[in-house]
Amino acid sequence: MSKKPLKKLISKWSIEDKPVKIDKWDNTAVKNSLDDMVKKIISEKYEMEESFSIVDGRLVICTIACIVSLFALVYDYIQPFPKSRTVLIICSLSYFFMMAVFTLYIKYVEKDIIFVGLRKDESGFDKPQKWTIRTNLKRFDDIYEIIYEFIDPNTNKRCNSMLNKSVASWINENGVILPKLLEKDLTYLHDKIITDKKLN
Repeated sequence: MSKKPLKKLISKWSIEDKPVKIDKWDNTAVKNSLDDMVKKIISEKYEMEESFSIVDGRLVICTIACIVSLFALVYDYIQPFPKSRTVLIICSLSYFFMMAVFTLYIKYVEKDIIFVGLRKDESGFDKPQKWTIRTNLKRFDDIYEIIYEFIDPNTNKRCNSMLNKSVASWINENGVILPKLLEKDLTYLHDKIITDKKLN
């Protein structure tokens, strides 16, 4: 059975047949749509498997906070106030503590990361390559920032490239996202990292 050419497989990601149209004046909608497009292009063009470890960490923190709240509710039902006073105080403090942990997690661990991709090593001997993408679009601003980073699986050394461009570079006057233009810039960032890796 003959294998299909790689170029044909890569071309599947293109969504030109179904253009994505958004409200270009809605800052949140613009960022979310561009984020989704960036993830789609990178994961499919470079055949990366998305890792949800960072999202899972956030869900674990939220789950613990919800369990604490649920326990307080059930305990207060079984042992009505004031008998449940001590437990309610402990659970309330625990909930606020978990929310503080959640805030710190978002700020220092997640750090605007929208995508963590794992790419298998071609030789099959090394660990999968890890690629992350962070984006930022400030309120009432049109500059969309992309930080594309490669993390060496063996040495944990980092190599990144960054791009700051107006969202108008990838969205036309009708609010339609132009994936080919976005792909071109993402390819530039990816190739720059590959070049920097070889030089180092």
